[in-house]
Amino acid sequence: MDNLNFLIYQGSTPTLELVLPLELNVDDVAVATLRQGDADVLEWALNDTPREALAGNGTLTLHEADPSVLLLAMTQADTLALTPGDADLQLRIVTQEGADTFVPVVGAVGPAYRGGVLA
Repeated sequence: MDNLNFLIYQGSTPTLELVLPLELNVDDVAVATLRQGDADVLEWALNDTPREALAGNGTLTLHEADPSVLLLAMTQADTLALTPGDADLQLRIVTQEGADTFVPVVGAVGPAYRGGVLA
């Protein structure tokens, strides 16, 4: 796929910086959902709870120095749950001013030749 905004390899522990067109407050709500094909695969939340069947092991946090940036830190288990191929990441937020759903960010997942979590 052309114009990838992120590339995640299975078994890696990436931190994606999600730059927003607004600044969030510490009590605002955000949910990041990663989809492959027509199915939601993983979800992370800030000040909310991800859907139980999709809850990732990583974290979604507000950048300490820049409140317009969310940091999505993924674990090995998170990335190993992904299938090599196309992936989309969508962010939804709720602030005191209202709610917003952002256009999905297009990316891809690359394979790990050796599977499993490494210690």
